[in-house]
Amino acid sequence: MDDHQEQKLSPREMVRAHLPIVLDLVKTASLVVIAVSGLLISHHTHEMTLEIKEANSQITTTEAPIP
Repeated sequence: MDDHQEQKLSPREMVRAHLPIVLDLVKTASLVVIAVSGLLISHHTHEMTLEIKEANSQITTTEAPIP
């Protein structure tokens, strides 16, 4: 914004001057949210599969063997 030191910018020019920076910040924030959500979902899925495996192993060990 050094080239506009002496001028008074209109609101439209201010928006145009700052829009790329604001859009980059929004893009970066959304990518971070998507990445964190993916990590949390994968962790939760991993825990669920371990619980299912544990439940299945408990069911097979508590049943009486068929003669």
